[in-house]
Amino acid sequence: MYHRNPPLFAMMESTREGEEMYQGTTPALVLRVKDKDLTEATVFASIRTGTNVVTKTGEDLTVTTDDEDTLIVCTLTQNETLKLNTGDALVQVRYITSDGNAYATTKAKLNVNDVIYKNVIEYAEDEA
Repeated sequence: MYHRNPPLFAMMESTREGEEMYQGTTPALVLRVKDKDLTEATVFASIRTGTNVVTKTGEDLTVTTDDEDTLIVCTLTQNETLKLNTGDALVQVRYITSDGNAYATTKAKLNVNDVIYKNVIEYAEDEA
């Protein structure tokens, strides 16, 4: 049986496609899988730059439906975005349904920009 991979649209939290993310930040990546309801599937979202891959699943993702599409919100940590190389990042969703069939979306592109200070930063409360 032939199964066509559903298209994937990757957006940053502002939901504008083609947004850029920066290393060392905590972006909320919004992934839209067209014409699929994945709320009952086990979902994996992966971002790759070069040989570096960050994959999120389970409680690291929020999976909801919007009309006929699935929206997946994936928030990355500072450590995770620091692992990504600058330049084009490929984003892909894989999922497996309750009947054991595994699928993959097409790949979407995002741009990763560098930062000068490449360490995790923490909020420092005033010592008043």
